[in-house]
Amino acid sequence: MHYDVDEKEYNRICDEHYALVYKYCKCRLRDSEDAKEAANDVMIMLFRKWHWLIKNDNIGAWLMKTARNIVKQKQRSIAKSLKISSLDEMEEKGIQIAASTLDLFSEIELENFDLERAINDVYEKTPDEYQEIFKLRFFEKRVITEVANIVGMPYSTLRLLLIDIEKSAREMIKKEYS
Repeated sequence: MHYDVDEKEYNRICDEHYALVYKYCKCRLRDSEDAKEAANDVMIMLFRKWHWLIKNDNIGAWLMKTARNIVKQKQRSIAKSLKISSLDEMEEKGIQIAASTLDLFSEIELENFDLERAINDVYEKTPDEYQEIFKLRFFEKRVITEVANIVGMPYSTLRLLLIDIEKSAREMIKKEYS
């Protein structure tokens, strides 16, 4: 099939939106390779739907909605291959959101990096109201649904809080150990 796409405009849109699409996919999939693949799939869909989309006022919203759908398909595919019946069960098995403490710091590449000391430093600097959550998730390696039940917080609220905690932890580690 032939696609008559304005290459310059297509590249501009990709340049403008790719980082946000990738960030969303990475946040949901927690694996950089899967996130790259999903973000690339979104850009391929943009190419294929070009004539319809170019008339659309909000391409950014369409890209994010497409990213959400592709991420869901990818999660279902992973669950199916592992014979898991729901995304909740996937989370309970620690697949969707990595339960490993190492994953918290996996993007940090530093020489002479003492992971245990870094984790303890981050824990000590975590606000008191979040230390129990940090301990349950990163020291005891509990899944998010279990932590949510223990601390009496809705799953989605805890999930967003953990994203903020992880981001702050990465920034703190990079600042103090680089």
